[in-house]
Amino acid sequence: MANFTTNGSYMDKTTYSYLTTESANTYSVGYHEEITIKPFEELKDRTYFGLGILCLILIPLLCGGNLLVLLSLFIFRKLRSIQNLLIGCLASFDLLLSITCLPTYVVYYWFSDILVKYKYLCIFKYATIIGTGTGSLLSLLAIAVDRYIAVMFPLKYAIKMTMRKARKIIIVVWAYTVTIGIIPFFWHNGERNIGKCDFTELLPLYYFLWTVFIFIPAAIISSTALYLKIYIVAIRQKKKMLQRRSRDTASRRQFEKSTKSAFVMAIVLFFFVAFWLPFMVCVNLKILGLEENIFEAIKSIALTLTQINSGINPVIYCFGKTDFRIAFRLMFEILRGKRQLNRDACLSEKKDKDVNRITCISITDNVEMNER
Repeated sequence: MANFTTNGSYMDKTTYSYLTTESANTYSVGYHEEITIKPFEELKDRTYFGLGILCLILIPLLCGGNLLVLLSLFIFRKLRSIQNLLIGCLASFDLLLSITCLPTYVVYYWFSDILVKYKYLCIFKYATIIGTGTGSLLSLLAIAVDRYIAVMFPLKYAIKMTMRKARKIIIVVWAYTVTIGIIPFFWHNGERNIGKCDFTELLPLYYFLWTVFIFIPAAIISSTALYLKIYIVAIRQKKKMLQRRSRDTASRRQFEKSTKSAFVMAIVLFFFVAFWLPFMVCVNLKILGLEENIFEAIKSIALTLTQINSGINPVIYCFGKTDFRIAFRLMFEILRGKRQLNRDACLSEKKDKDVNRITCISITDNVEMNER
């Protein structure tokens, strides 16, 4: 502690002594006034300011990309396959994150002194990210199961997976997600220290363990196992098809189409894991006793990565899925007045090879259009 004794406009005497504490350095300046400065607090403040700007930029980008996916499904009837409905479910959770979670984090990063005064607003901050993340992961798992059935049981796919079953799956996913999201508001959310908005104090331990350390890893492992099985089967089947290239042309095309779609969704899962893994690792730093401000800065960066993931999927669909790429282009042409809207045919007077594909081929398997 450094003691400065002032007399008028000059300093008569200066005495230095140092006292080190675990969490802060305290300075006694003139007139017995004390100023407490926490180590690395400036680092945390700068991190918060930068992340607030980034979240503000992400809001329109994530909203626009995922709205584009949902509007495509709403406008173009031929796009409504079982797999694409599940993709729409995934996009809806990503959209929900962009309109609920991101604005809350902007307020927290820039006006944390206001947000921390309200317990349930702090809970909302964490419940939205955990809830939307849970919904996204469940949607990815449902898509993995759908692609697994399409590849492993192509002849029975129309029976095993129907539109009615897909809608039931979506309802179950939403029901579970809403339940996970509202639990902290009503059940054992504990007391917190004034001036802090920490998930370790707000959320029940068993709730956090289940959502972050049990459910998320289990769902990721299950989805990964399904895609690995699809990959192994695809390699084996490709070798068999090369030996009988002249036969079963329709079956070969159908199989290649299903496997390609599965690989695209496997890429989506890969990015989900890549963007969520830092947060799961970061949580353990709290247990290791990392300095508070450093932990908060690292945790906030990791959480922002999970939010960025919600904007990656529409880009993957655009480059990896022909049906969505065509639908996106048609929507932009309709908005620019270059094409008239036709929800069934998606065609205008002008002939275009890519556009014709939206009616000349079934965007997904014909059996997927079964309305059972």
